Amino acid sequence: MIRAVVTLICAALWASASYAQGADAVTLSGKWVVRDHSPRFWRLHHPDLKDTIVIVRPDARANVSMAQAFEEAKARHGEADNCPALITAESEPEYDKFDAAMAAISKVTDPDAGAGQSLSIIGYEAKDNAQRPHCVLIAREYARGAMLYAFITDRGDTLTTKLGSARSAVHEFMDKISDRDKPQPAASRPVQNAQPQNAEACEDVRMYDNWVVSWSPKSAMVYIRRPAFADAAKMTGKKVRLGIMVGGNVDPEKGRQDLHHGIYIAAQDGDREFVPEKRALRVDGVLVQEWSKGGGQWKVLSDPAMQALASGKQGELETGELGRIRFPLAGLDPLLKLADVEEQRAVIKTQLGMCKP
Repeated sequence: MIRAVVTLICAALWASASYAQGADAVTLSGKWVVRDHSPRFWRLHHPDLKDTIVIVRPDARANVSMAQAFEEAKARHGEADNCPALITAESEPEYDKFDAAMAAISKVTDPDAGAGQSLSIIGYEAKDNAQRPHCVLIAREYARGAMLYAFITDRGDTLTTKLGSARSAVHEFMDKISDRDKPQPAASRPVQNAQPQNAEACEDVRMYDNWVVSWSPKSAMVYIRRPAFADAAKMTGKKVRLGIMVGGNVDPEKGRQDLHHGIYIAAQDGDREFVPEKRALRVDGVLVQEWSKGGGQWKVLSDPAMQALASGKQGELETGELGRIRFPLAGLDPLLKLADVEEQRAVIKTQLGMCKP
């Protein structure tokens, strides 16, 4: 009885899928290739993953939601392909990247922005095992039916490390199919300019009394504009650039990850450029951080050191080659936050194609 029901469902899924057979062989990124196709499926191959089976199918039912179709596919493949854990696996939604990125921009300046707001779901994914999956189901919305979905299986441990590659190939191929099959407008105008009308500069430099704030999609820095050199004799003929950098990877959807700060210093003596050795940082005469030689020079600023810089009046960096460099601290903390926010906004807008080249 169950097999009869499954057969009827499959027939319904494929009843309107005759348009699939016209696909030519497609080369995808990561060495994935679409070699086999029929009115009912496409199969993705990878030369180094011969035991990994990736089958993409259309669910052409127009009266079924993607969410319902995905749950039905989980149950169907979980039973038919001996993946019982897939049936009850969590269906993880995939959100529209533009919506997620715009929400992330709002949260950069207001953490409570968009609270309770639902994002557009464009797909789902489920795995029979979160750490060592053997069966994975991936779906994306589809203009000609409920969904496009891929069933990925490998009885070894390949998907533990290679699922990301397979997922990227599946998404790329589904995008190609969706672009091919989406309804075309009656008359389309040629694109005159691919540059968005609201494109803006995503990197900038701002000058303040004691500081220079600089940011781009790759960095955020607050430079000291007027450092004072306590050991003037060591500075003869030299130039120096000193600042505090904002560190931590910026995820376009999740924002800044692992926020930290560090001292940036670079110097020039004639034609020779070098990085002076950092030794100690003092705030209002109190030692707040020290650096050792070699790899210890990469040490980030500790939380107590950052708190001292935010509340202190004068900082002093002791270096090996340049001696002691002093600088006022008034206004530093809000400018570090500004640099952090602007870099995050720049990263998000770059992903959305909103930045001027």
